[in-house]
Amino acid sequence: MSTQAIESLESGKIRVDVDTRADGITLTFHGDIDIRDPIALLDPLLEQVHDAASAQGFATVTADFTDVAYMNSAGIKVLAGWIRRLRRTESGSRYVLKMIYVPNLTWQATTFRVLERLGQSMVALETA
Repeated sequence: MSTQAIESLESGKIRVDVDTRADGITLTFHGDIDIRDPIALLDPLLEQVHDAASAQGFATVTADFTDVAYMNSAGIKVLAGWIRRLRRTESGSRYVLKMIYVPNLTWQATTFRVLERLGQSMVALETA
């Protein structure tokens, strides 16, 4: 089964590069996620990634936040929504969401640990 190409995204101070390979999808986030309504911008992309990863049976989707200097609470809500979507997915179609972050950035260390608890065994953290 072939996955349609998932396009990278750029808008204002946010850029998300998407790399789809035979073994999984990697999203690399850049910039500041501080717009008023990041759900409208990011949710369609994350839904497309989720659907493709589930359909392809990928074991892991990687989300790299090491180049994100700031994310407001609305941006964090988008990530929590992605994790809730993953938790609602049938177990045979689930993947592990690996989030890479910078532990020296207090907001990242705090935020990603909370998201890991929300995702339980479906979220894995890695530090840069």
